[in-house]
Amino acid sequence: PPVVLPTASIGNSAFCTGEAFTIYLDSATGPGPYDLVINGTTYYDIQSRNGRFTGEDLQGIWEEKYSPEEQKLFVSFMLSCEMCFETTSQEHPDLKEWEVRFEQRSFVAPQLMPENKPKSVEDVWEGRSSWYLTYRHDFLHYGVIQSFIVRTQTLAEMRDIWKSGISLKDTHDGAVHYALVECQGNEIRVRVTAGGIALLNKIRNLFEKLRDSKGIETVSLDGENYVLLDELKNRSKDNPKLKTVNGTWIEVAGLEVFLERDENASFDKPKESEPRGLGKEDNSTKKMIDNSKPHKVTMAEGARAFVPLSKIEGKIKILFLASGTLNTGEESRFKDILKLWADEGRFEEVKDEHGLDKDKFEGFLLKKNPHILHYGGHGTKEGIILKDGELKGAVLRDYLKYSENVQCVILNACNSFEIAKIIAEYIPYVIATQSRINDETSIAFANGFYLAIATDKTVEVAFNYGIDKIKHKGLDGADIPILVKGIPKT
Repeated sequence: PPVVLPTASIGNSAFCTGEAFTIYLDSATGPGPYDLVINGTTYYDIQSRNGRFTGEDLQGIWEEKYSPEEQKLFVSFMLSCEMCFETTSQEHPDLKEWEVRFEQRSFVAPQLMPENKPKSVEDVWEGRSSWYLTYRHDFLHYGVIQSFIVRTQTLAEMRDIWKSGISLKDTHDGAVHYALVECQGNEIRVRVTAGGIALLNKIRNLFEKLRDSKGIETVSLDGENYVLLDELKNRSKDNPKLKTVNGTWIEVAGLEVFLERDENASFDKPKESEPRGLGKEDNSTKKMIDNSKPHKVTMAEGARAFVPLSKIEGKIKILFLASGTLNTGEESRFKDILKLWADEGRFEEVKDEHGLDKDKFEGFLLKKNPHILHYGGHGTKEGIILKDGELKGAVLRDYLKYSENVQCVILNACNSFEIAKIIAEYIPYVIATQSRINDETSIAFANGFYLAIATDKTVEVAFNYGIDKIKHKGLDGADIPILVKGIPKT
């Protein structure tokens, strides 16, 4: 017998049919509006291939009943209804779009993927500190999670997708964050690695578009003690505790991260000229401060005197701290640059720590006491985002006051210019961004900067070399980094 697969709706009033596939686009013509019907034999065949089917499969089903143009039209219906997603470019990466024949095209139908969550997904999450969010509904249509899978599958390995869920991997500002999104009954459960505020916002914004009703939203820092999001929003500022849905009371501290929303965050692929990142600025229209010369800030009384890196006795220490999982294949590539080009024994081995909360960030900074501090992660105009919330710029400045060696701080985070001006009251050089910056531009700058540092150039020369590196690679955003220089009071 036929198997009915419910799908998301589109506004057409027509239907197409074949021996195995029937797409109903009007409730008067079939089992239900916008349903895909697959005959039993084909259903189990595709299910045995984890939901994968090809244009050749469809040709065998439809044979000569429909013209090539009609077959392409039927497939376009399936894609626009988000019944499936196309994987042709992954399977035929060497072919241009116009070179691909219909029979070579390949697709995956989420509802025909495995029922159970793969073990590979469970392994990824073992021991990871996380943020948790749930949506509870009286009724939840499968089309919601199906559409979410279709729209986000480019951020997942195929083995990490199943019928009712997906495990995502998202890179932003040199850090990697993961998200586990799954549907269980009438509840959508979201888990994001702590510090992944941009990824969390993308997920929340997409579900707001996909869900027909708001439902009940709950949030948690441990996956066990959930509080209602509305109660968190409306709580009295004087009350440090909230009642959980289980009736216990917990501290509010740390839960404020769920109130930090960026309504523009999206999984949509950005335009070629539009970098991704936190914030609402449009870089194409925002006026940047000229970064050809350092932006000067008057330092506070008692601020440390600048010691050129070339005059430092002993080895130069660099500390890389990240809010999420370090993207060691990209952001930390400057380690290899130092090994290749720096004089032997000039630099200590670069230390890196990631997945940090505020206490660990402070501890590593004071204990390692580096000459250069490099932060990679998310940021706002007021602070940097760690796994337990925002670390304000003024607090970071105070941490740095007691880390005696620091001569240069690099804030590889969007919109960090305002924080940099605060830090420069005590630190001689701070490198920041004036707006959003994409990962490729950040990496190009870091590689150029550290190549110059490795060859004994000054911080100012190294900054300019990083800017030139962006330009030489033909990337946008060379006007976004800015060097803030602390000037001692006279």
